[in-house]
Amino acid sequence: MPYLLRAERVERRSIAFLPSSDAVIAFTRPDGGAETVALPPHPGVVVLDDVVAIWSLAPHWVKAMLGPPAQLRGDVLRASDHPVLRLFDDEADDRSALSLLHELRASLTVTPDEHEFERLWWQHRVGGDPLPTADRRVQRLMRRFAGQSLTQIAAVERLAATLRADREHRGSNALGLYADGSHYARQCRRLTGRAPAEWRNVSLPFYGGAVLST
Repeated sequence: MPYLLRAERVERRSIAFLPSSDAVIAFTRPDGGAETVALPPHPGVVVLDDVVAIWSLAPHWVKAMLGPPAQLRGDVLRASDHPVLRLFDDEADDRSALSLLHELRASLTVTPDEHEFERLWWQHRVGGDPLPTADRRVQRLMRRFAGQSLTQIAAVERLAATLRADREHRGSNALGLYADGSHYARQCRRLTGRAPAEWRNVSLPFYGGAVLST
């Protein structure tokens, strides 16, 4: 789940990320050497080549290292520009890096708003509780810490769920979350720039379960 400490190994040479309200850190090997690339919440599709591992961070960790996640939306950050990202170089053992992140979290002051955001997000993504879209405070929390509106988050979640089912079952609009196939295709192109059929031939977005979590 997003905003929880998570790492995942990637065996494919290229991975495509749907528009996301997550904050992730990815390892890449562009020219045989390792370079750390951070992907904050992003409104468009981002494709990374030669990915080794992907890390998911809580919003207050990103805030401590890089600034508020919402302000970074749409940017791609490199370790050379942000030396604090060197924590994630490829010389560190995966579990050692996870341990360092746990220590970092313990050392941070988390505001009541951040606690409330994580509580709401956990209940929504894990417990299945709907986000109270009419609550203006919740709207502000989502924009502040997720970098996207509730409407945008809902649209991305619906598309991600449908694309997962589409890839798994080789079917179109398998979950019935869109009015019809053309509606599904239009929304997919609007959010990702690709038709659903094109997504069957690219790497899975980072919406799956954890592999290296502790």
